[in-house]
Formats: sequence, C-alpha cells, structure tokens
Amino acid sequence: HRLGVWCWKLPEIRQTPRATKSVQSPFTKKAIDIIAAIPSGKVSTYGIIAAHAGNSKGARQVARILHSSSRKYDLPWHRVVNKDGKISLPKGSGYEFQKELLRDENVEFEEGDRIDFERFLWWPKLKISGSSHIIKVNPAELDKNL
Repeated sequence: HRLGVWCWKLPEIRQTPRATKSVQSPFTKKAIDIIAAIPSGKVSTYGIIAAHAGNSKGARQVARILHSSSRKYDLPWHRVVNKDGKISLPKGSGYEFQKELLRDENVEFEEGDRIDFERFLWWPKLKISGSSHIIKVNPAELDKNL
C-alpha cells in the first residue's frame, strides 16, 4: 500500500446465463397476430389493436411492441396510425417513409395528412365461441391515453 492507498481485490462475480427464449405475454402475442393481419391498403389504430388484444388502455404498449418486434416478426408497422388517422412518427424521423409505404398501398391522405377511416380503417375479427365477430367502437375512445 504505497502512498496510503489501499488496494482491494474484488471477488469474482459469476454471471448466470440469461434465458435465451423470449417469453411473450398473451397480450403481446395477440397484438402481434392482429398487426400481422392488417391487409395491404388498410390501417388500424394503436387503441383498436390494444382493445382486441385484451387491454383497451394498452395503446402505448402496442407502440412499444411495434418498436421492438416489427423487424423480428416482419410486421406491417406502417399500417398502424393514431386515433385521428394520422402518422404518429415525427416529420424527419420516419414520418415520410411511413407515408410513402401507405401511399404505395393506395392509402390516400386528406387535408392535414389525415387518413379517412370510412375508407381505410380495418377492424380485427374477434373470435367468440367458434364464430367471428367484428366489434367497432370509436377509435378516439380507445386511444385516449396515447
């Protein structure tokens, strides 16, 4: 211990191997399935996807799923827009690219870069006891927390 400095040898830290298997919640699995099913030329909203995946207040969670899983699962991320029918990405940070991808699928933008939900909104089918139903609600009500 030269110059009054003490040197301590730290104990060796063993790291346990992390699980290599990705564990997804039922909500995440359903959201991924719903996003994957959005057909070309149609859009859905974060809130609609969240509600049909089982959490009507999970719009932000859908955004995180899109951010983290779009490449991994080859999801059509560009077909998900906000409750107002607008692209959520900021201009200069993916906005133009998403708009281009939607236009390539013949999705049209109105004044204010808004997508007409009457023409382009897609609703997932909800399976109830072996039959399929489409449940529609106002997208603005589902996406209030986004």
